[in-house]
Amino acid sequence: MTKIIKPSSKAITYATSVLLNDGIVIIPTMRWYMICCKSENQECIKRIFEAKKRPLSKQPLFILPEKASANFYFHIENSTQQLINKLWPGEITLLLSWADQNIASQFKMYDQQATLVSNPSGLFGKIAKAISIPLAATTVNISNTFEKNDLGPAISLKEIIHFIRETGMKIDLIIDGGICPAFIQTTIVDCQYPNTNPKIIREGFVHERAINLALNINN
Repeated sequence: MTKIIKPSSKAITYATSVLLNDGIVIIPTMRWYMICCKSENQECIKRIFEAKKRPLSKQPLFILPEKASANFYFHIENSTQQLINKLWPGEITLLLSWADQNIASQFKMYDQQATLVSNPSGLFGKIAKAISIPLAATTVNISNTFEKNDLGPAISLKEIIHFIRETGMKIDLIIDGGICPAFIQTTIVDCQYPNTNPKIIREGFVHERAINLALNINN
């Protein structure tokens, strides 16, 4: 049976325990709810993607426990470091290339040269920091749905329950943070190429002006 709790310090501790024991947790953000597990747990990732009807070729977000750990897992250019220093933790996702294939091989679902990486703020960030290892995360919804009544990613407990009933997926823990107010995607910045300025490939929560200021680029 799925356990549902409200955000608190005890919720962070409980979520950390569930994740470390290979469980699946749904966590609220200011944008929408995210479903997550350990990045190294391939079986959990497959279960999540099968429930979402999302192809495994589309990788989950790679959630860092803290922004300093980006330098261990990925190639970080000076300009990328500026974004990390000024905008993480936050609602910005960076497309980063792996530091080497030995590191990438630890995360078999991440079999491409680059992957989407985030260091979130708020409750999600606190849980990521507490668990101290990377998480895999994606939105709580069925992918590629073109029905008129499709609401997109879940922003409430009611919508999460609907997702669970529709998919039959076993969720170990839901942290009920109420209604997520922003309902907007993260901004994605491509930072994978050496000696090339980061490039916005999808605008979202973090505005282009904020990114340009972080990079000392005049508008």
